[in-house]
Amino acid sequence: MVNSKNSKRLSAGRDLRLSGRRLAGVSGVSGATWARGALCVPAATVASIVAMFGVTATVTAQQNNSSYGLPPSSATQRTLSPPEEIDGRILPGFYPGISIIATRHSNARRVTSPEESDTEISVSPELVYRAKFGANNHLELGYTATANQFSNFSDEDTDAQGLSAAVQLNIGRNAAVDLRAGYNEGSEARGSSAARAGNDAAAVPDEYKEQILSVDGRLGNSEDRLQFGVGASAQDLEYTNNNQSSRDRDNTSVYGRVTYNVSPLTSVLAEIRQTDVDYIEDSNPRDSQERTLTVGANWQPTELTGFQFRVGKTQKDFDNESLQDFDGTNYLGRVTWEPTAFTTVSAYASRAVEESSDSAASFFVSDLIGVTVNHGLSERLNLLGYYNKTEDDFSNGRLDDVKDYGVGLDYAMREWLSLNARIGRVKRTSNEADVPFEDTFVSLGISAKRKEPTRK
Repeated sequence: MVNSKNSKRLSAGRDLRLSGRRLAGVSGVSGATWARGALCVPAATVASIVAMFGVTATVTAQQNNSSYGLPPSSATQRTLSPPEEIDGRILPGFYPGISIIATRHSNARRVTSPEESDTEISVSPELVYRAKFGANNHLELGYTATANQFSNFSDEDTDAQGLSAAVQLNIGRNAAVDLRAGYNEGSEARGSSAARAGNDAAAVPDEYKEQILSVDGRLGNSEDRLQFGVGASAQDLEYTNNNQSSRDRDNTSVYGRVTYNVSPLTSVLAEIRQTDVDYIEDSNPRDSQERTLTVGANWQPTELTGFQFRVGKTQKDFDNESLQDFDGTNYLGRVTWEPTAFTTVSAYASRAVEESSDSAASFFVSDLIGVTVNHGLSERLNLLGYYNKTEDDFSNGRLDDVKDYGVGLDYAMREWLSLNARIGRVKRTSNEADVPFEDTFVSLGISAKRKEPTRK
């Protein structure tokens, strides 16, 4: 006979593992969503394995919440955290949520000097509406927002909000089309790779508006031997303060993908992608074309171990011949191991080419490697730890090295209510003056969100 208490703990362990694989949340909302995409890195969205390799454009609001480590910049964000496919099993209805986080920073502005401490309060409401129409089509509408306020440095206060819409049209058994649109208003988080630093930085964070449209088509489902995917996306990015209009740009991207299921637990894929980057102002000569060829595989040898990787070559050619082009490798990988029913270990790495905020550099290459550990102490209490190392290599010779690590606890008071605590540190070194900084933070948070019931 199985002991009922042990059975309950085993069930909680299985639920914890599933939440790490399936949940899609807003950056910094709760411990359950403390992962960066399918790669389980702190402070961003969780995406399923299918979404990790199958969707192109992010349409949820990028909430500027720097309380939990550092958010990735745009290209890395799309690579690590593409939007999750619409889950038709979730019952239609409204799904509200809110989180409140108080964080004490040792270096609130994340500058080289002077280091000055301050307390940041972040409030992040969200609302998602899900509906089903026709035989098997699905609609999702979402609104997210974040208000960050500092006790002493009011110039660092930021607001972000975003609207998103997604429609999934299922055409018979083996074909589907996803249509997505989004509008975001936000600001670039201090200390992140995407934000200006040193002498380039302004008195207040750079703010932007963003519009995104995407369409993705799939032929074949996950059970078919062969699957095909094509898609396109367009992004309009406009900076709205600090005289940053020279960074305004339009990005358009198209791709094609072929996936072959070798077995139920193993698949291989190949993808080709073309991206055009068009800066609006003629004074910015960084218009470019990127071509990327990628191959990859998913492999789950056991129920407790999984491997995912993609590796390829990216060519970035600038219209202006005086600028340095890029021709090199890109990669994305993750290894997941569950040594016990209560513990999940994820190791991950990625490499992506980014548009530069540094006025002296035309691009930079961002290399990330890290590990995250989640351990269920009980059916309600979860312990986590993470360590990330990022190297940003700019085309003008600037080289930044960022270490981002911390630990935390999550306590599920109710099915819809959780408490969390974090302590972490971010340290950036650089070969340029006024770019390095260190910030140690401690935070306490509470989040409430309606559970998303699924069909049996």
